[in-house]
Amino acid sequence: MSDEVKNPVIDAVKAGAGKLAEDGTTELKTNRLTLTAEFHDPAGENATGISPAKTAISVDGQRQTLTASTESSASVSVLLPNGTHSVTVSVCDGFGNVTTETRYFTVNAASTAYGTVTLTGEANAVIGEDYALTLNAAGSRKIGSVTMELRYPQRTLPGNAAYTAR
Repeated sequence: MSDEVKNPVIDAVKAGAGKLAEDGTTELKTNRLTLTAEFHDPAGENATGISPAKTAISVDGQRQTLTASTESSASVSVLLPNGTHSVTVSVCDGFGNVTTETRYFTVNAASTAYGTVTLTGEANAVIGEDYALTLNAAGSRKIGSVTMELRYPQRTLPGNAAYTAR
């Protein structure tokens, strides 16, 4: 048997029933998404078929647990905050040929299905001393990082912010 030379083909990457545009212009109005990839192994005398166990879908760089995976499609369910996100699909055939594609999209949901985040602190801060802030994330998923910029009237001060989980 000779080697298979044709890589798998990713036919579509979808959010619900709609395709995600390759140019990143897709805007979604919900935080709860089912992302689906449709693919196939090109026909030919040496075609080996898709290996469902080696199919992977990552969202914002994090590999997701597939809710469904066959030789022609795979799906994941995610809850995402408003903002720009990426979905990367990797499909492997039986010979080990891999095809990977990434799509970008924006979530712009009116609801707060993702939860609410509040940041509180003391009324006054003393320069040169630590200033404690409390971050509360009600109904939210795990927070992996926080980025903050301190602004004083008419200028932004350089500096570093550290986050300590308690």
